[in-house]
Amino acid sequence: MKLAIIARNCAKKREANRLRINKKIPGVVYNKGQDSTPISVDRLEFDAILRGIPKGQLSTAVFSMQDEKGAEFK
Repeated sequence: MKLAIIARNCAKKREANRLRINKKIPGVVYNKGQDSTPISVDRLEFDAILRGIPKGQLSTAVFSMQDEKGAEFK
């Protein structure tokens, strides 16, 4: 399951609330030994992916994420 992500600035909580209003989900990717990366995900795309996961398998689902520059995260 591949999820498109967009890097974002996380200066204020107000910005996260604006993302939610615009149907985006704010989040953070944590990398061992590296700085964390604030991201946003399209809510409609995320909902579609969740609907495609068979019942009882969400806890073992692995998401691949690709940012707008083409970099992949797992």
